Amino acid sequence: MTEGLSSDSELATKNCKIRDVNQPFRCNSCFKYKCEMEELTEELITMKKIIQLLEEELNTYKGLTSARTSNDRSTSHVSSNPINDWEVVTDKSRKSNRTTVEQLPIPVTPITKCFNALHNLQNDLELPSNIQNHHIKNHHMKKNIFLKHNKAISSPVRRKTKILLIGDSHTHGCASELKKYLSPKYEVTGTIMPGSRIQNITKLAKNETARFSNTEAVIIWGGSNDINRNEKMKGLKYLNDFVNQRKNTNVMIVTAPHRHGLLITSCINNEVQIFNRKLHKIMKNKDNVRILNLETIREDFTQHGLHLNAAGKIKVVKLMSQKISQLFEAKKKHSIILKWVATHKDSSLINSIPKVISEDHVCSH
Repeated sequence: MTEGLSSDSELATKNCKIRDVNQPFRCNSCFKYKCEMEELTEELITMKKIIQLLEEELNTYKGLTSARTSNDRSTSHVSSNPINDWEVVTDKSRKSNRTTVEQLPIPVTPITKCFNALHNLQNDLELPSNIQNHHIKNHHMKKNIFLKHNKAISSPVRRKTKILLIGDSHTHGCASELKKYLSPKYEVTGTIMPGSRIQNITKLAKNETARFSNTEAVIIWGGSNDINRNEKMKGLKYLNDFVNQRKNTNVMIVTAPHRHGLLITSCINNEVQIFNRKLHKIMKNKDNVRILNLETIREDFTQHGLHLNAAGKIKVVKLMSQKISQLFEAKKKHSIILKWVATHKDSSLINSIPKVISEDHVCSH
Protein backbone atom coordinates (compact mmCIF):
# COMPACT_ATOMS: atom_id res chain seq x y z
CA MET A 1 0.00 0.00 0.00
CA THR A 2 2.80 2.38 0.79
CA GLU A 3 4.46 1.52 -2.50
CA GLY A 4 1.23 2.37 -4.38
CA LEU A 5 0.92 5.63 -2.56
CA SER A 6 4.48 6.54 -3.34
CA SER A 7 3.92 5.81 -7.03
CA ASP A 8 0.67 7.75 -7.00
CA SER A 9 2.39 10.69 -5.41
CA GLU A 10 4.96 10.60 -8.17
CA LEU A 11 2.18 10.56 -10.78
CA ALA A 12 0.55 13.43 -9.02
CA THR A 13 3.65 15.52 -9.28
CA LYS A 14 4.05 14.68 -12.95
CA ASN A 15 0.52 14.39 -14.44
CA CYS A 16 -1.88 16.05 -12.02
CA LYS A 17 -1.66 19.61 -10.78
CA ILE A 18 -2.78 19.18 -7.13
CA ARG A 19 -2.02 22.01 -4.76
CA ASP A 20 -1.24 19.81 -1.74
CA VAL A 21 0.65 16.79 -2.98
CA ASN A 22 1.49 15.57 0.51
CA GLN A 23 -2.24 15.03 1.35
CA PRO A 24 -2.87 11.28 2.07
CA PHE A 25 -5.48 9.32 0.00
CA ARG A 26 -7.28 6.18 0.97
CA CYS A 27 -6.93 4.45 -2.43
CA ASN A 28 -5.78 4.90 -5.94
CA SER A 29 -9.25 5.51 -7.36
CA CYS A 30 -9.77 8.47 -5.07
CA PHE A 31 -6.58 9.95 -6.28
CA LYS A 32 -7.56 9.45 -9.93
CA TYR A 33 -10.95 10.99 -9.36
CA LYS A 34 -9.29 13.92 -7.73
CA CYS A 35 -6.99 14.41 -10.72
CA GLU A 36 -9.86 14.20 -13.18
CA MET A 37 -11.83 16.74 -11.18
CA GLU A 38 -8.89 19.10 -11.30
CA GLU A 39 -8.61 18.72 -15.06
CA LEU A 40 -12.34 19.25 -15.55
CA THR A 41 -12.35 22.39 -13.46
CA GLU A 42 -9.47 23.82 -15.49
CA GLU A 43 -11.23 23.01 -18.77
CA LEU A 44 -14.41 24.63 -17.53
CA ILE A 45 -12.51 27.75 -16.56
CA THR A 46 -10.92 27.98 -20.01
CA MET A 47 -14.27 27.38 -21.76
CA LYS A 48 -15.83 30.10 -19.66
CA LYS A 49 -13.11 32.52 -20.69
CA ILE A 50 -13.58 31.58 -24.36
CA ILE A 51 -17.33 32.13 -24.11
CA GLN A 52 -16.75 35.54 -22.57
CA LEU A 53 -14.41 36.53 -25.40
CA LEU A 54 -16.86 35.38 -28.06
CA GLU A 55 -19.66 37.34 -26.41
CA GLU A 56 -17.52 40.46 -26.37
CA GLU A 57 -16.69 40.06 -30.08
CA LEU A 58 -20.33 39.47 -30.92
CA ASN A 59 -21.38 42.58 -29.04
CA THR A 60 -18.78 44.71 -30.84
CA TYR A 61 -19.86 43.30 -34.23
CA LYS A 62 -23.51 44.01 -33.45
CA GLY A 63 -22.64 47.59 -32.55
CA LEU A 64 -20.79 48.11 -35.83
CA THR A 65 -23.56 46.63 -37.97
CA SER A 66 -26.25 48.68 -36.21
CA ALA A 67 -24.27 51.89 -36.77
CA ARG A 68 -23.70 51.05 -40.45
CA THR A 69 -27.34 50.22 -41.11
CA SER A 70 -28.48 53.43 -39.43
CA ASN A 71 -26.16 55.53 -41.63
CA ASP A 72 -26.81 53.72 -44.94
CA ARG A 73 -30.46 52.88 -44.49
CA SER A 74 -31.46 55.01 -47.49
CA THR A 75 -29.25 53.12 -49.94
CA SER A 76 -28.74 49.65 -48.44
CA HIS A 77 -31.26 46.82 -48.48
CA VAL A 78 -31.74 45.14 -45.08
CA SER A 79 -33.24 41.67 -44.66
CA SER A 80 -36.91 41.53 -43.66
CA ASN A 81 -36.20 39.08 -40.83
CA PRO A 82 -36.08 41.07 -37.56
CA ILE A 83 -34.01 38.45 -35.75
CA ASN A 84 -31.14 38.31 -38.23
CA ASP A 85 -29.66 41.76 -38.81
CA TRP A 86 -27.68 40.61 -41.86
CA GLU A 87 -27.12 42.88 -44.84
CA VAL A 88 -27.58 41.58 -48.37
CA VAL A 89 -24.45 42.42 -50.39
CA THR A 90 -24.35 41.95 -54.17
CA ASP A 91 -21.25 40.73 -55.96
CA LYS A 92 -19.78 43.76 -57.73
CA SER A 93 -17.01 41.82 -59.49
CA ARG A 94 -19.46 40.21 -61.94
CA LYS A 95 -20.86 42.40 -64.64
CA SER A 96 -24.38 41.39 -65.45
CA ASN A 97 -25.45 41.67 -69.09
CA ARG A 98 -29.11 42.10 -68.17
CA THR A 99 -30.49 45.53 -68.74
CA THR A 100 -32.29 47.17 -65.89
CA VAL A 101 -36.02 47.35 -66.29
CA GLU A 102 -36.43 50.49 -64.24
CA GLN A 103 -35.07 53.57 -65.99
CA LEU A 104 -34.80 57.10 -64.83
CA PRO A 105 -37.37 59.45 -66.31
CA ILE A 106 -36.07 61.53 -69.24
CA PRO A 107 -36.55 65.25 -68.66
CA VAL A 108 -38.66 66.80 -71.39
CA THR A 109 -38.35 70.51 -71.99
CA PRO A 110 -41.69 72.17 -72.69
CA ILE A 111 -41.97 73.87 -76.09
CA THR A 112 -43.90 77.07 -76.31
CA LYS A 113 -44.63 79.46 -79.14
CA CYS A 114 -41.99 82.16 -79.27
CA PHE A 115 -43.64 84.28 -81.97
CA ASN A 116 -47.10 85.61 -82.40
CA ALA A 117 -49.16 84.95 -85.47
CA LEU A 118 -49.11 87.56 -88.23
CA HIS A 119 -51.86 90.08 -87.84
CA ASN A 120 -52.35 90.44 -91.62
CA LEU A 121 -52.43 86.71 -92.37
CA GLN A 122 -56.19 86.58 -92.72
CA ASN A 123 -56.18 89.66 -94.90
CA ASP A 124 -53.74 88.12 -97.36
CA LEU A 125 -55.86 85.02 -97.65
CA GLU A 126 -58.95 87.05 -98.31
CA LEU A 127 -57.42 89.00 -101.23
CA PRO A 128 -59.06 88.58 -104.62
CA SER A 129 -57.59 86.09 -107.08
CA ASN A 130 -56.46 88.72 -109.61
CA ILE A 131 -54.46 90.57 -106.95
CA GLN A 132 -52.87 87.33 -105.78
CA ASN A 133 -51.85 86.45 -109.35
CA HIS A 134 -50.33 89.90 -109.76
CA HIS A 135 -48.22 89.40 -106.62
CA ILE A 136 -47.10 85.97 -107.82
CA LYS A 137 -46.02 87.33 -111.23
CA ASN A 138 -44.04 90.12 -109.61
CA HIS A 139 -42.33 87.62 -107.32
CA HIS A 140 -41.32 85.39 -110.25
CA MET A 141 -40.04 88.36 -112.25
CA LYS A 142 -37.87 89.54 -109.36
CA LYS A 143 -36.55 86.04 -108.89
CA ASN A 144 -35.59 85.67 -112.57
CA ILE A 145 -33.85 89.05 -112.57
CA PHE A 146 -31.92 88.11 -109.45
CA LEU A 147 -30.80 84.79 -110.98
CA LYS A 148 -29.69 86.44 -114.21
CA HIS A 149 -27.74 89.05 -112.26
CA ASN A 150 -25.96 86.37 -110.25
CA LYS A 151 -25.09 84.42 -113.39
CA ALA A 152 -23.58 87.50 -114.95
CA ILE A 153 -21.52 88.29 -111.85
CA SER A 154 -20.33 84.76 -111.07
CA SER A 155 -17.19 83.90 -113.00
CA PRO A 156 -17.15 80.51 -114.80
CA VAL A 157 -15.16 77.75 -113.12
CA ARG A 158 -12.22 76.90 -115.32
CA ARG A 159 -10.86 73.40 -115.36
CA LYS A 160 -7.14 73.13 -114.69
CA THR A 161 -4.84 71.68 -117.33
CA LYS A 162 -3.40 68.38 -116.14
CA ILE A 163 0.30 67.68 -116.60
CA LEU A 164 1.39 64.12 -115.80
CA LEU A 165 5.09 63.31 -115.32
CA ILE A 166 6.05 59.61 -115.40
CA GLY A 167 9.61 58.28 -115.49
CA ASP A 168 12.42 56.41 -113.82
CA SER A 169 14.65 57.64 -110.99
CA HIS A 170 15.66 60.75 -113.00
CA THR A 171 12.21 62.29 -112.33
CA HIS A 172 12.63 62.30 -108.55
CA GLY A 173 11.53 65.72 -107.25
CA CYS A 174 10.86 67.19 -110.71
CA ALA A 175 7.07 67.35 -110.37
CA SER A 176 7.20 69.57 -107.28
CA GLU A 177 9.74 71.86 -108.93
CA LEU A 178 7.66 72.04 -112.11
CA LYS A 179 4.69 73.41 -110.14
CA LYS A 180 6.79 76.39 -109.09
CA TYR A 181 7.61 77.43 -112.66
CA LEU A 182 4.10 76.97 -114.10
CA SER A 183 1.04 79.14 -113.61
CA PRO A 184 -1.75 78.07 -111.23
CA LYS A 185 -3.94 76.97 -114.14
CA TYR A 186 -1.80 73.83 -114.46
CA GLU A 187 -2.23 70.77 -112.23
CA VAL A 188 1.04 68.82 -112.09
CA THR A 189 1.27 65.25 -110.80
CA GLY A 190 4.26 62.93 -110.90
CA THR A 191 4.90 59.18 -110.67
CA ILE A 192 8.40 57.78 -110.09
CA MET A 193 9.33 54.23 -111.09
CA PRO A 194 12.99 53.67 -110.13
CA GLY A 195 14.81 51.08 -112.23
CA SER A 196 11.89 50.66 -114.64
CA ARG A 197 12.10 50.35 -118.39
CA ILE A 198 10.04 52.12 -121.05
CA GLN A 199 7.71 49.13 -121.26
CA ASN A 200 6.59 49.60 -117.64
CA ILE A 201 6.49 53.39 -117.94
CA THR A 202 4.26 53.37 -121.03
CA LYS A 203 2.00 50.72 -119.50
CA LEU A 204 1.33 52.96 -116.51
CA ALA A 205 0.96 56.01 -118.76
CA LYS A 206 -1.75 54.24 -120.79
CA ASN A 207 -3.83 53.68 -117.67
CA GLU A 208 -3.30 57.20 -116.34
CA THR A 209 -4.04 58.97 -119.65
CA ALA A 210 -7.08 56.95 -120.67
CA ARG A 211 -9.34 60.00 -120.27
CA PHE A 212 -6.88 62.69 -121.34
CA SER A 213 -7.81 65.15 -124.07
CA ASN A 214 -5.87 67.51 -126.31
CA THR A 215 -5.87 70.10 -123.51
CA GLU A 216 -3.73 67.86 -121.26
CA ALA A 217 -0.20 66.53 -121.54
CA VAL A 218 1.96 63.66 -120.34
CA ILE A 219 5.75 63.78 -119.96
CA ILE A 220 7.71 60.53 -120.30
CA TRP A 221 11.30 60.34 -119.13
CA GLY A 222 13.04 57.01 -119.47
CA GLY A 223 15.37 54.89 -121.57
CA SER A 224 18.49 54.72 -119.41
CA ASN A 225 17.66 51.25 -118.08
CA ASP A 226 16.80 50.00 -121.57
CA ILE A 227 20.15 51.22 -122.88
CA ASN A 228 22.02 49.55 -120.01
CA ARG A 229 20.38 46.22 -120.91
CA ASN A 230 20.98 46.67 -124.65
CA GLU A 231 17.22 46.89 -125.29
CA LYS A 232 16.98 50.35 -126.82
CA MET A 233 15.00 49.12 -129.84
CA LYS A 234 12.35 47.58 -127.59
CA GLY A 235 12.06 50.85 -125.70
CA LEU A 236 11.59 52.83 -128.92
CA LYS A 237 8.96 50.35 -130.08
CA TYR A 238 6.94 50.77 -126.88
CA LEU A 239 7.21 54.57 -127.16
CA ASN A 240 5.96 54.47 -130.74
CA ASP A 241 3.01 52.25 -129.80
CA PHE A 242 2.06 54.54 -126.94
CA VAL A 243 2.11 57.66 -129.10
CA ASN A 244 0.00 55.98 -131.79
CA GLN A 245 -2.61 55.01 -129.19
CA ARG A 246 -2.73 58.49 -127.66
CA LYS A 247 -3.04 60.71 -130.72
CA ASN A 248 -5.51 62.98 -128.93
CA THR A 249 -3.09 63.65 -126.04
CA ASN A 250 -0.06 65.91 -125.98
CA VAL A 251 3.07 63.86 -125.32
CA MET A 252 6.50 65.18 -124.33
CA ILE A 253 9.45 62.76 -124.37
CA VAL A 254 12.73 63.56 -122.64
CA THR A 255 15.89 62.24 -124.26
CA ALA A 256 18.23 59.87 -122.44
CA PRO A 257 20.98 61.68 -120.47
CA HIS A 258 24.69 61.29 -121.13
CA ARG A 259 26.59 59.03 -118.71
CA HIS A 260 29.26 61.32 -117.30
CA GLY A 261 30.54 58.59 -115.01
CA LEU A 262 31.84 56.69 -118.07
CA LEU A 263 34.18 57.58 -120.88
CA ILE A 264 32.85 59.48 -123.86
CA THR A 265 33.93 56.63 -126.15
CA SER A 266 32.24 53.95 -124.00
CA CYS A 267 29.69 51.66 -125.61
CA ILE A 268 26.86 52.90 -123.32
CA ASN A 269 27.39 56.54 -124.33
CA ASN A 270 27.39 55.47 -127.99
CA GLU A 271 24.10 53.68 -127.39
CA VAL A 272 22.71 56.83 -125.76
CA GLN A 273 23.49 58.85 -128.87
CA ILE A 274 21.93 56.21 -131.13
CA PHE A 275 18.82 56.07 -128.96
CA ASN A 276 18.32 59.84 -129.04
CA ARG A 277 18.94 60.04 -132.78
CA LYS A 278 16.41 57.31 -133.58
CA LEU A 279 13.92 58.86 -131.18
CA HIS A 280 14.01 62.12 -133.17
CA LYS A 281 13.64 60.20 -136.41
CA ILE A 282 10.60 58.19 -135.24
CA MET A 283 8.76 61.11 -133.65
CA LYS A 284 9.49 63.59 -136.42
CA ASN A 285 6.09 63.19 -138.12
CA LYS A 286 4.02 62.97 -134.92
CA ASP A 287 2.00 66.16 -134.47
CA ASN A 288 1.15 65.56 -130.83
CA VAL A 289 4.74 64.81 -129.71
CA ARG A 290 7.38 67.21 -128.44
CA ILE A 291 10.93 66.07 -127.68
CA LEU A 292 12.91 67.76 -124.90
CA ASN A 293 16.66 67.66 -125.48
CA LEU A 294 18.71 67.65 -122.29
CA GLU A 295 21.26 70.45 -122.52
CA THR A 296 23.36 69.53 -119.49
CA ILE A 297 27.01 69.51 -118.51
CA ARG A 298 29.10 67.56 -116.01
CA GLU A 299 28.40 70.06 -113.20
CA ASP A 300 24.68 69.32 -113.48
CA PHE A 301 25.17 65.72 -112.35
CA THR A 302 26.08 64.09 -109.07
CA GLN A 303 29.48 62.65 -108.25
CA HIS A 304 28.78 59.23 -109.77
CA GLY A 305 27.61 60.93 -113.00
CA LEU A 306 24.30 59.09 -113.49
CA HIS A 307 21.62 61.25 -111.82
CA LEU A 308 21.09 64.98 -111.92
CA ASN A 309 21.80 67.11 -108.88
CA ALA A 310 19.55 69.91 -107.62
CA ALA A 311 20.93 72.51 -110.05
CA GLY A 312 20.62 70.13 -112.99
CA LYS A 313 17.02 69.28 -112.18
CA ILE A 314 16.11 72.96 -111.94
CA LYS A 315 17.65 73.52 -115.37
CA VAL A 316 15.65 70.65 -116.88
CA VAL A 317 12.45 71.78 -115.16
CA LYS A 318 12.82 75.25 -116.63
CA LEU A 319 13.11 73.75 -120.10
CA MET A 320 9.99 71.67 -119.45
CA SER A 321 7.99 74.70 -118.32
CA GLN A 322 9.00 76.64 -121.44
CA LYS A 323 7.96 73.75 -123.70
CA ILE A 324 4.64 73.35 -121.91
CA SER A 325 3.82 77.05 -122.09
CA GLN A 326 4.62 77.06 -125.82
CA LEU A 327 2.52 73.95 -126.32
CA PHE A 328 -0.61 75.32 -124.65
CA GLU A 329 -0.24 78.89 -125.80
CA ALA A 330 -3.47 80.11 -127.37
CA LYS A 331 -3.05 80.55 -131.09
CA LYS A 332 -4.63 83.70 -132.41
CA LYS A 333 -6.54 83.04 -135.60
CA HIS A 334 -6.32 85.96 -138.00
CA SER A 335 -8.52 86.30 -141.00
CA ILE A 336 -6.80 86.35 -144.37
CA ILE A 337 -6.61 89.95 -145.62
CA LEU A 338 -6.61 90.59 -149.38
CA LYS A 339 -5.98 93.79 -151.26
CA TRP A 340 -8.96 95.62 -152.70
CA VAL A 341 -9.20 95.55 -156.45
CA ALA A 342 -11.51 98.24 -157.80
CA THR A 343 -13.35 96.71 -160.77
CA HIS A 344 -16.22 99.22 -160.81
CA LYS A 345 -15.76 102.84 -161.70
CA ASP A 346 -18.65 103.82 -159.51
CA SER A 347 -17.23 105.60 -156.49
CA SER A 348 -20.41 105.03 -154.54
CA LEU A 349 -19.43 101.35 -154.08
CA ILE A 350 -16.21 102.35 -152.30
CA ASN A 351 -18.01 104.87 -150.14
CA SER A 352 -20.55 102.21 -149.09
CA ILE A 353 -17.82 100.09 -147.41
CA PRO A 354 -18.01 100.43 -143.61
CA LYS A 355 -15.42 102.54 -141.84
CA VAL A 356 -14.24 99.58 -139.73
CA ILE A 357 -12.63 98.07 -142.83
CA SER A 358 -10.09 100.26 -144.61
CA GLU A 359 -10.47 101.14 -148.26
CA ASP A 360 -7.22 99.42 -149.19
CA HIS A 361 -7.93 96.05 -147.55
CA VAL A 362 -10.99 93.94 -147.04
CA CYS A 363 -11.46 90.69 -145.17
CA SER A 364 -12.24 87.65 -147.22
CA HIS A 365 -15.29 85.68 -146.16
